[in-house]
Amino acid sequence: MSKPPAGSTIPEPTPPKCPHCKADMPTVDGYPYTLGNFAILSLACTKCKVLLHLQIFQAAAEPPRVSLPS
Repeated sequence: MSKPPAGSTIPEPTPPKCPHCKADMPTVDGYPYTLGNFAILSLACTKCKVLLHLQIFQAAAEPPRVSLPS
């Protein structure tokens, strides 16, 4: 494994800020739901609980049934 060049430093990662309350977000709250064939995933700020992202996925249809010859 190679070593980084002498004198170089890697900056510390900074957490993103909530666009609503401007607080640092080292983590986010995730809420998964299922409703029939749909999976609903949402992300919220841990401080102000404002919804930041919502995505709905539809489950894939069942694969066709194949009957084997007897």
